[in-house]
Amino acid sequence: MTWIKHKLQLQSITFLIGWFLVCGSIIFTNQSKAVSAIEIIDVGVLTYGNTQNIAYQAVFAEFERQHPKIKIRFRAISGTTYIDVLDNLLSMHTELDVINWYAGARLEFLVNKGVISPIDDTWQQQNLHNAFSKASTQSVRYHGHIYGVPLTSYLWGFYYKKTLFERLGLKPPTTWHELLSVFDILKQHKIAPIAMGTKSSGHATAWFDYLMLRLNGYHQYKQLMAGQLAYTSPEVVNVFKHWKELIDKDYFLAQHSFFDGQELMPLLYREVVGVNLIGSYSLNNISEKYQQEIDFFPFPQIVKQNHEKNKVRAEKNEISPIAVLSLVSSSKKISAAQELLEFVALPRSQAFLNRSLNTIAPHLHSLSDDKHVNQVVRNTLNNAEHLSQFFDRETDYKFARFAKKQLDNFIKHSDIEKVTQMLEAQRLTTFK
Repeated sequence: MTWIKHKLQLQSITFLIGWFLVCGSIIFTNQSKAVSAIEIIDVGVLTYGNTQNIAYQAVFAEFERQHPKIKIRFRAISGTTYIDVLDNLLSMHTELDVINWYAGARLEFLVNKGVISPIDDTWQQQNLHNAFSKASTQSVRYHGHIYGVPLTSYLWGFYYKKTLFERLGLKPPTTWHELLSVFDILKQHKIAPIAMGTKSSGHATAWFDYLMLRLNGYHQYKQLMAGQLAYTSPEVVNVFKHWKELIDKDYFLAQHSFFDGQELMPLLYREVVGVNLIGSYSLNNISEKYQQEIDFFPFPQIVKQNHEKNKVRAEKNEISPIAVLSLVSSSKKISAAQELLEFVALPRSQAFLNRSLNTIAPHLHSLSDDKHVNQVVRNTLNNAEHLSQFFDRETDYKFARFAKKQLDNFIKHSDIEKVTQMLEAQRLTTFK
């Protein structure tokens, strides 16, 4: 399936680059400020392959066309692991003017290190508070300041085959009880209810994140990610109790150790599995004609009692990792760098980049993809109160590496005391 993915992406990018360059003068409003002489700004971009490089470079080429006195020098921030990437960034950041990075705890790390500067003036002058949702804005706000323009995003949720649900008389569930009923019916028809891949760490972690968010809310989730809540606390134990219920009922794919999350999408289409809790990027792993068969529903609410108001209230919290573009604090080319930030915040710039990357534009007024599934995803994102950046982007990276393996192993042994004790021991070591 990999060759299909790359072929489709490259075909899409080739078309979009032509469209972007030909129509750019019509699409964009040139808001360029006066620049006395040609300036070269160095932009560091996280790179994960040629497809991504082409998409970013096409956007930068259009920026240069509209801003003839500003040139961009593309600088790759590469590495095989997060710590490699971070080390590369920290070693070269004084040579950069703008960097592409992650929202959440990883962006806050750069804020606390003094690597990036606030862009409050740009945010206010361009009315970007009306361009991005409150949840997206929250993901780049620290200590009362804005530290980046949300650039790309994707949403974690449940993907399923529409015709399978129709044939079995199933509707997308909105509550925990309804979700369990869907799983029961799928199991009765000899279909593994839940796709799961533990070959590489990470897929199972989304279950922990969503259960924590749904049962305990965003603020307790953030406390846990910051190492301020014990993994042996009643709140976290309750998360594992709900998860264990699914394991004990054999809802998860038995052969999970042979797959990672993305490799399961073809099994979804072939009706070997019923649903897959994964990021929207996973659609790249099935051909475009089959993507039309796939739909989406958000992780259902697990309603809790709000004792303060004495009424039930369910938060709308979603997992949606966001990439951002930020201003490097040591830059001597602030005006030109701000021009680039303003440009990538435009709805058409975001539409082009995200369509090329098969991700979702955070801009509220960016052109939506014509696929129904992405429209459902966009509506879910726009209505979210809070966005989690995913476990490994919200907590200490060393702890995340350890914890993801333990969460994978929980699918195998379902021993709540074992997993919580191991996580708590590591928390006490990491967050001294």
